[in-house]
Amino acid sequence: MADGNYSASQDVVFDQIETLIVLALPWRVMFWRTFKRTMGRMLTREVLWNGNRESFRMSFLSRDSVLYDLYRRRRHFENIADEVRAAAPDRIRLVVIESTRQLRDFYAGLGLIRR
Repeated sequence: MADGNYSASQDVVFDQIETLIVLALPWRVMFWRTFKRTMGRMLTREVLWNGNRESFRMSFLSRDSVLYDLYRRRRHFENIADEVRAAAPDRIRLVVIESTRQLRDFYAGLGLIRR
């Protein structure tokens, strides 16, 4: 299993998998969900890793902000489904999920429940 945008190692990953599931939700959906999670963590002061917490400064005023990164790379995320389709070998079963409805149906088809 691999998680994330690992284009530098995609050939190694492709050699070891049978199925590739790509979440290519619309950028506005990704941004909104990330914004809500960030705000929730900031308000509750939830501990993330190594004692880190979300802060207003890091979330909204920093170039290291995940929200800024999503905004800066929005064109990449808008094209990710096509990029993966072009790069994935034919022998790999490719599942590309491009809407919240497709994601809901995918979960239901596997008998999974979203939390």
